[in-house]
Amino acid sequence: MVVPNRKLEAARLSKRWSIALASEKVGVSANTFNRWERGLQVPQLSTLDKLCQVFELSPADLGFDHVINARRREHVQVNSHPTPGVQFPRWPVTTVAGIQIVSSVTPLFDRLTHDPVEQCGCTTPVADTCVEQAQRSFDSMDLAIRKGGEGVSRRQAIAALIGTPAAVFGITQGMNQLLHPEEVLSLCTVNIPLSWQLYFEGGLKEVEQLLHSYLSRLSDLAQQPSRYQGRAALLASQGHQLASLVALQHQNFGTAYSHAQQALTYGEQAGDPNLQATSLIRQAQVHLYLKRPRQRLQAYERSLQYLGQTSPLLQGRVYAGLAETHGHLGNQQEAQYFLGLAHKAFPASYSDDPNYVYTHFNLWSISALEGLMYLHIKQPEHAQQTFSNIETLVPNQLVPNRLELMVRQSEAACALNDRDMACAHVTMAARSAITAGNELRYNEIYHVYEQMQGKWGRDTKVRELEDLFR
Repeated sequence: MVVPNRKLEAARLSKRWSIALASEKVGVSANTFNRWERGLQVPQLSTLDKLCQVFELSPADLGFDHVINARRREHVQVNSHPTPGVQFPRWPVTTVAGIQIVSSVTPLFDRLTHDPVEQCGCTTPVADTCVEQAQRSFDSMDLAIRKGGEGVSRRQAIAALIGTPAAVFGITQGMNQLLHPEEVLSLCTVNIPLSWQLYFEGGLKEVEQLLHSYLSRLSDLAQQPSRYQGRAALLASQGHQLASLVALQHQNFGTAYSHAQQALTYGEQAGDPNLQATSLIRQAQVHLYLKRPRQRLQAYERSLQYLGQTSPLLQGRVYAGLAETHGHLGNQQEAQYFLGLAHKAFPASYSDDPNYVYTHFNLWSISALEGLMYLHIKQPEHAQQTFSNIETLVPNQLVPNRLELMVRQSEAACALNDRDMACAHVTMAARSAITAGNELRYNEIYHVYEQMQGKWGRDTKVRELEDLFR
């Protein structure tokens, strides 16, 4: 049974804030804040911290004490079986789900094997959790090897590869003598791109759990003057860009923007114009979902200063972003102009671009913005055709691009007044977003549903959609 959060509502009303104003201060959408008050959703812990700061109240005062209590119960369960030490197996080179697996971190494991967790000074709950994560990763890898890779997906294999070093980083926090900076950077050089791959193969939850460990170690190295500082800053910028994308999927807009700003700072430190341009693109993405076209335009226009030094992949992506933004502002001529530049600049072999590994900008990236541009300038037929043309290039699995395509197709069908098609797309998109745990796409499709209610509110098919949003 859904119970409205009266405490949160009372706190907001006591400050005489509208839902729109309160949501802006917290850094989430008005729809998300509304769902908090209605008891349909609870904030992530990082967002709850921001909420408490804004209202200057505790989680209990805001009606979210159950969120903290649930985390405490998880904490107790994680630590109910303390691990006295860590034993790391050694495996030969093998191939799982098309990925060559090499125990390149064995020297690190050798040192850790002879240093039980207690001796390392890591007796904290975080260390216990990291040990469990390491064991899960090894178990997964062991299963993959014993089965010869049969029945093991690329996503599982990548998650196991990324999870093991992440756990080691957690175990050795504060034990810099065990991990040489060169070893840390070698692991991050491989696993930051793998984290991007995992995200775009539908591993949102896994990336969310593991990425923090990498960012923590990279930030330490990037902030300390040494010959490793530049490389660490470069990888930290790539990691923070991914963290921004992850936060967006939970509608943690403030967190997403903060990561994008950190990515820009590290990109400047690394002296890489490609990183600086892509960091500004991430800032523009946050403004896209906050429906702030003027701030979005400013971010894209700032990125133009780097385009003479960036690759065609990034040039095409910036131009496509400018096309969508000008479309949102009603500047149809400018929108069409930048769309032409985007198609002219964007390379046919986009995956060969060295910046692809930490952006995954592809033909869908351009087409999604092109379709949005057409929706903005009231040309839904062109939008629908654009999305149809790209559909075969987007995987059928619940990956980020597929979820976004479902939402965009719903928007186009609604704009075309095609009720039956809109109902079909909304049903599929809502169910998929729920399964994937993607709050951003779920709330986007809820907005489409609200538009449909305005058009066909009395229609039986539209009324049946209500169950998807309870």
